[in-house]
Amino acid sequence: MTPLRRHTLVWLAAPPRTAIPADQSAADAWHARGLPFVVTRQSAGEPGVGLGFCLPEAGHRSRRVAARCCEESVLRAEPPPLLGRVAGVFAETAAAANALAPLSPRIFGSWMWRFLEGGPHTRSGSDLDLLVAVSGRAEAERAVLALQEAEGVSALRLDGELSFPCGEVAWREYAGRPAQILLKTLTDVRLVPFA
Repeated sequence: MTPLRRHTLVWLAAPPRTAIPADQSAADAWHARGLPFVVTRQSAGEPGVGLGFCLPEAGHRSRRVAARCCEESVLRAEPPPLLGRVAGVFAETAAAANALAPLSPRIFGSWMWRFLEGGPHTRSGSDLDLLVAVSGRAEAERAVLALQEAEGVSALRLDGELSFPCGEVAWREYAGRPAQILLKTLTDVRLVPFA
């Protein structure tokens, strides 16, 4: 099974418990449709696995719903969908998919939820959130250049993260080469030296 990291999709044996009781029926219905939940940053000291999903609401906005499940409830875990798969469904994403094919980027955020759930999670001007796996600085530098070039041909603004073995950083922030950069892991968010 895919190791659990931020953005990992999981399918569960039973619906998770929502943070807000009023959202429980939505989580039950989501699970009944066979839809996955996404692994979020984990809260220290809380048992189980922190999850989320997005409900489409009026005005093409998505509402994030927080939930938790026990580890034993996870039946399957997979990384988010490849952009190439999504481009076969949504023409707006095709130019970015073609330009970035060598990177095999994955998507998360509103376009992922629209692809998985089918609801109106995106609106005009919605960013395309990409997750690009990199093993180190050399790959990260190449990925940033490719992302910058792809944005020149994409109909959508490209946002998202570079996924290092130790966690994720925003690719736009990385491109600016700051002295410190925000690193997001499964358990925390912290500033680390860019080097």
